[in-house]
Amino acid sequence: MGKNTSHGMGKTATKVVAASGLVAVFGAGAAIGAPAAIADSTSTTSSNTAPSSVQTQVRKSVTLSGSPDGTINSSASAMVTQVSAVGNGQASIQVPVGADSARNLDGFSSVPISGQTATFNLNPNGNEEQRIYTKSSNGPIKVKATATLNGKPINPGEIVGQTGVLAVNYEVVNTQTEKQTVTYKDAQGNDVTQEVDVAAPIGGTVDIVLPQGFNEITAKGASIGGDGTGATKLSYSLVLFEPLGNRVANFGYQTRIEDGTLPEAKFTFLPIVPLDNSTIATTKEAYTGGAKTGETIYGAGTQIGENLLKLQDGAAKLTTGLQKAAAGSAELAKGLNSTAVPGANKLAAGSETLATGLSGEFNDGMTQLNDGLKKLQAGVNALPAAVKAQLEADPTYQTALAGLKSLSDNGPAAKGAVDGLYAVAATLAGGGAAGACANVGGSGKTCTQLQTGADTYIVGAQTLGGLLYLGLPALIDEVLDGVQSQLLGTPSAPGINALVAGGAQLQDGLESTIIPGANQIADGNATLADGLVTAADGATQIADGLPAAVDGTQQIESGAGQLKTEGADKLAASGETAQADYAFKVAQIEAIQQVGLSGSNIPYGPATGPNTQTSGVYQLVLAPASSGASNGLVFGLAALGLVVAGGAGVWAWRRHAAA
Repeated sequence: MGKNTSHGMGKTATKVVAASGLVAVFGAGAAIGAPAAIADSTSTTSSNTAPSSVQTQVRKSVTLSGSPDGTINSSASAMVTQVSAVGNGQASIQVPVGADSARNLDGFSSVPISGQTATFNLNPNGNEEQRIYTKSSNGPIKVKATATLNGKPINPGEIVGQTGVLAVNYEVVNTQTEKQTVTYKDAQGNDVTQEVDVAAPIGGTVDIVLPQGFNEITAKGASIGGDGTGATKLSYSLVLFEPLGNRVANFGYQTRIEDGTLPEAKFTFLPIVPLDNSTIATTKEAYTGGAKTGETIYGAGTQIGENLLKLQDGAAKLTTGLQKAAAGSAELAKGLNSTAVPGANKLAAGSETLATGLSGEFNDGMTQLNDGLKKLQAGVNALPAAVKAQLEADPTYQTALAGLKSLSDNGPAAKGAVDGLYAVAATLAGGGAAGACANVGGSGKTCTQLQTGADTYIVGAQTLGGLLYLGLPALIDEVLDGVQSQLLGTPSAPGINALVAGGAQLQDGLESTIIPGANQIADGNATLADGLVTAADGATQIADGLPAAVDGTQQIESGAGQLKTEGADKLAASGETAQADYAFKVAQIEAIQQVGLSGSNIPYGPATGPNTQTSGVYQLVLAPASSGASNGLVFGLAALGLVVAGGAGVWAWRRHAAA
């Protein structure tokens, strides 16, 4: 036999399996009373024996009876322990029975009991079964029945013979709890540790048969059907542990009765291992998914809240910008209306006048200028020949030429005359040249200078006359050619030719580009003037509308804050709450699973031994209301009937001995 290592149980694996059914609650297919399922086992009997092929099943059935109001008759509480073994070999099984003595129901031999543990030494060599009877406590379930007749409270035992509307309520309490510390993660991923009261995983069914004469029946939460005799059967399913159910369950029915009674109520309570049931396992998966969904909702709410803060901040900045834009648009509208539009109108009018002037008077003047330049060019081209001809025909010119020629011709004659005068003077003076000078009041040097100057004059006159007479026509020709070339122009010094070409280009540009451009400018300025009027109207409308936009952004700012507070924050909080709630429920189920695996919810705990399964069931019958037989007799008969049925199928608890 293995060593005890947990909750007084041997060093074996522990498991409770569904052997029969709480059909509506857990979906098991078998009805109460079917034999418990036996799981495979490869355990050994002990370290000193060869592997055993003995398979052992221990069933504990606690029978309880009570009065119509739920009061338990403790003296009638009993437990039948049935040990069944199949296979070949020997096995020793220790079974906690909660009593220090027991009665063997299959013979007169005594049952070895040490403390409150019975030892079964089995040698089946095929099949072997032993049963013992022990007194029992009332178990972990308390039931209380209350009733009203026509809305007034009535003792359930006093309903016999009554007529009216009867309402019966049953309160069932699972009193077996233990403190456990559970740990789970919150929405932020932090570990949360919490101490909780974990109720023993116990499920139950309640069957009540309402006889003929019970009419207008309503029973919330019950499965209702006929039994084939005119009676109505009510069946309730109970889950007496959180989070799948509640440690306290309330249910009942209402009916109209005549000369009524209160029928008996049969309760069956089964210890279970939650996750061995597919419905509960699926529910745990759903809770796990709910926790993840809550975490996602929390994250989404938090992110939405952060984005709403950004929206609020952006709306505040937009409000500030719109306020500035409102002020700017008002100034813009004022400037457009008071300055830009009038200026544009003037510009349009001026540009139209400019275009008209350029294409009219200015273009006409340019045409006349170019015509005059062309005539000037023609005149300059004809200048030398015309001027020469005019000079040759001019009497003044001829007179000048004759005078110059005479001057040149008379030069020698003038010299002779001077020389003669000088000689006469010298003779008169009698002193030669010096004397002559003195006679006329001068000195000899003066006379010499006079003579020299006269000579010079004569020579110069002759030379000038000759030069002018001979070179003047050529000089005039040269001067006239220079004037002509300067006026017409040269590559290094453009003149009339360049001016004429430039005038032509200017007029061509004026007609092909400037005037069309001026017309386009005039048209554009007219369009601009019209557009500025529209722009001024638009700016005025913008200036008028922006205050409303400012109000809108302020409402967005306020709404974003309100949406964060009343929406995103609440969404995040709801996600956080949902995540914590579901994660806590998963932790509860895992804690309850450990209770179920330990077998502590089985009456007095599981048996220990090789290849052993233990199952348990609590069965309680509340007697019908009766004015005849005593309640004690009813309780006794009910207890006897349950003892006979003590081998009813239950939920099995299994242990494997260590290898």
